[in-house]
Amino acid sequence: MAEVWRGLVSVSGDDVDHDVVATLLTSRSRAEAVLAFSVLRETLPEDSLLFLINLRELIEELPEPPFWVAGDLALLHDVLGYEDTGRSYRMRFESDHGVFGLEFVGANTTCEAVAVHTLGQRFLLHGDSDDFLDQRFITLLLHHPDLLDRLLEAMELLGVPLSPEFYLSPEDFLAEHAASAAAEFDVL
Repeated sequence: MAEVWRGLVSVSGDDVDHDVVATLLTSRSRAEAVLAFSVLRETLPEDSLLFLINLRELIEELPEPPFWVAGDLALLHDVLGYEDTGRSYRMRFESDHGVFGLEFVGANTTCEAVAVHTLGQRFLLHGDSDDFLDQRFITLLLHHPDLLDRLLEAMELLGVPLSPEFYLSPEDFLAEHAASAAAEFDVL
């Protein structure tokens, strides 16, 4: 998943509005996503824009807690070496880019929450009702290239199905979401 980190770094320049990138990646609103896409289309090359919309599709597929897993959360301890605290499974990861942690709260086949930790902050993976993820997650992806890899590794081990629809061109994203975004704007 080093491509995720390289892709985010490629869109992290001074001329890119990071709030618009975060809106594209995390907003539940199709209208907001299409609007952010349209703004970014003016400043980003096609390959960077394609990377972002496909990353959005992956983020959108992450399950919202509580969710059920095919195996048992204890697999995190047994297979990946997560610490079993009695009410959660957590692990700290270190890299050249710093320290972060993942924590799966729950027991047996029920995950109540997924938390991301850094030295200075802790937050739940899913954001509020307006966002798929806490927008700080995007910043953490930039600073911790292994974060998404580790999260996806744990989800795969737990049998959580992720089947994002990836796009071959930015126009495909716009064609698929423009109508629903327009309908959402009419409601607003």
